[in-house]
Amino acid sequence: MASLDAGLRLWTRLPRAVRWLGVGTIMAVLWWSSSQTPPVREPSVARNFLLNGMHVVAFGTLAATAWFALHAPKSQRDWLSGLIAIGLAIAYGIVDELHQSHVPGRVCSISDVLSDTVGAVLAVWAVRWRVDRARATGVQFALLLLAAAASVTLATFGPW
Repeated sequence: MASLDAGLRLWTRLPRAVRWLGVGTIMAVLWWSSSQTPPVREPSVARNFLLNGMHVVAFGTLAATAWFALHAPKSQRDWLSGLIAIGLAIAYGIVDELHQSHVPGRVCSISDVLSDTVGAVLAVWAVRWRVDRARATGVQFALLLLAAAASVTLATFGPW
């Protein structure tokens, strides 16, 4: 964990413009990824569950990176950085879903946006806890993980 902390401290000391390049890079990778027509394969619940779970990971990474781009150490408005980072990830998730509706083999899904949202909240909670030692409880973490699992299950098995 010491190397993780050192890496996070290094990232927060980089110029803000460099940190925003990270956000832009993640957005570009997500856009490219959702532009790809998926290969035709036999249906697999496990594969679908993992692919839907990637929404939590991808948009969590986007929100965490945005939080680092906005973050000012020891700021009194750190909660605002978190809200903006989560809002950015949700907005981009909506735009990405609308974009996917125009890609053959892809669908626009409300449940994917829900997974994007849960991933963003979970990631911002985790980085605030790790970097700023924000007050957090195991119950909060467990509830966020449960929400992530529920959103991925809904995306996999739900009607939308």
